[in-house]
Amino acid sequence: MKENNQSPVTALAEQATIQAMIESINNGMTPQGSATPDSDSSAKEKELRAQQLASSVQIDGESLKAKIFMQLSNGEKVGVFDFHRAGGKFAYLDKNRSIDMKHVEFLFGSFKRVGMLNSIKVVAARKLIEEGHTLRDRTGNMLTLATPNIDMYYCILDGQHKADALALWLASEETRNIPLDARMELVNIPKNFSVGAYIGEYNLACKKWNHRDTETLLVQTFEKEGRTVLSSIEKCVNEDKMTQRAAWKIYKMIDGYRKQKFEDALFYNKLSDELRGTDAEIERGDRIRRAIQVACRNEVRMKRNSAIIDAVIAAYNAVSDVQKAETMDQLMLFITSLSKQTLLAAIKADSVNQKTEVITQAWKNFQKEIKKDGKKEEYEALALNAEEEYDRMVSSVASPKKSSNLDKIKKILS
Repeated sequence: MKENNQSPVTALAEQATIQAMIESINNGMTPQGSATPDSDSSAKEKELRAQQLASSVQIDGESLKAKIFMQLSNGEKVGVFDFHRAGGKFAYLDKNRSIDMKHVEFLFGSFKRVGMLNSIKVVAARKLIEEGHTLRDRTGNMLTLATPNIDMYYCILDGQHKADALALWLASEETRNIPLDARMELVNIPKNFSVGAYIGEYNLACKKWNHRDTETLLVQTFEKEGRTVLSSIEKCVNEDKMTQRAAWKIYKMIDGYRKQKFEDALFYNKLSDELRGTDAEIERGDRIRRAIQVACRNEVRMKRNSAIIDAVIAAYNAVSDVQKAETMDQLMLFITSLSKQTLLAAIKADSVNQKTEVITQAWKNFQKEIKKDGKKEEYEALALNAEEEYDRMVSSVASPKKSSNLDKIKKILS
């Protein structure tokens, strides 16, 4: 496919023209109730602004119109701002997902960092209406074959949030005069294939990144930093199948996990002191993780939630600073030597809070028992046996079976 590459000067001039038209349409004023993204306007006001901007830009240019719509029909990518200047309008399919303004604002920030990474995918609105689909414009009005200039409407199959983010780009004083290479392209839906099935195929075939994927990329990005709390959390999540939140608690001893901390480090290429952590945090976290691994060697379900670490945090925070080192030693002995009966009782509890309460009560009993003659030695013997059993289990685990298709794929791509 050909690319309609614009020079930054041309793109800047065209965006300035679009903005001037927007202001003219609104008699020199922004839409009622609107504000720039930097203001404290409500999400509803922002959505209204995006709706008005996304459907208001037109300019009479027959040569541009002919060029743009010919390129679209030929399967070429065209500039979204060119499309609007030529009189093009976006249509929205009722079957598609609703627009989340938080994601629109996220994309707006992404555009500022790296530009628009993927083009908007569209299909002629007339085609879908003739097939019986319900389409609307961005303000919610139903489109029909009798709608004026219906052939200027193209329905978004993928990229609804991008279209709104581009409208915000023009609405913000910070970005409205900055060139942005934003593209759209026509998609050809296979014959006898429904538009709903196509949207499903398109989106389901894209493996969405989860928190674990972001975390793994972060660790790879900051390999030069050496062993960090971040890399320790990543190892805990991947090997123990814990949630990020539970792994965070193990190494930070606080419920302070927020995915935004991970994303900010990735986007701005800077590892925060919080994610870098300290040697003391890493050493303490490794001890806690090891104790939980041993305790849950036969009951892995208890390892995959935060009940045990929640009980540890509560007990640790309940003592003075001068008692913390001794308390941590006792907690590790307690966790490592946890009885099967206690773990089964915790598993049967309905919620994490109730599971935590079972572990907390066992800790209180342990504190009483440990003071009796010979009891500490008994617990130490139980802990030692548990660790040896766990180590034998780890050493005997076979390598995971790889997919039978993996070798075929590697052979084709090598």
